[in-house]
Amino acid sequence: MNTRRSILLSALLVAACGSPQRASPERPGAYDRTVSAPIASFDGEVVGVDRTAPADALGTNVRLVLRPQGAEPITVELAPGWYLEEKGLAFSSNERLRVRGQRAAASDGGHTMVAWEIQTAQGSWQLRDEQGRPIWRRANDSGR
Repeated sequence: MNTRRSILLSALLVAACGSPQRASPERPGAYDRTVSAPIASFDGEVVGVDRTAPADALGTNVRLVLRPQGAEPITVELAPGWYLEEKGLAFSSNERLRVRGQRAAASDGGHTMVAWEIQTAQGSWQLRDEQGRPIWRRANDSGR
């Protein structure tokens, strides 16, 4: 029964997230905005925090691995570490979060969720605007 539930939840999450965006070959870690996927939300428990090599000069990017209840873990792309630190955001194992974002294809061929908004027990933080553009780019352009 748990296997069926896990498969059903995974299928529902994939269906809710729609078809993935593609990684841009010109900029590793960037996503092709010409491929649209619906915005979806899900709750999950943090099972891992990863800092990846930067896609540009903005510093290391932070990724979370979240496990929705009864489903397979999902990698969630957040933002550069400096931006999350400015907002006072840090994540720990077993922490429960709600993520609103868009499914995308990662440059390594896997799938990921690009977070537009993240909600923790402490509050809610917008990471991208309604067109999916990173909020920190504007912060960086204005002299961070």
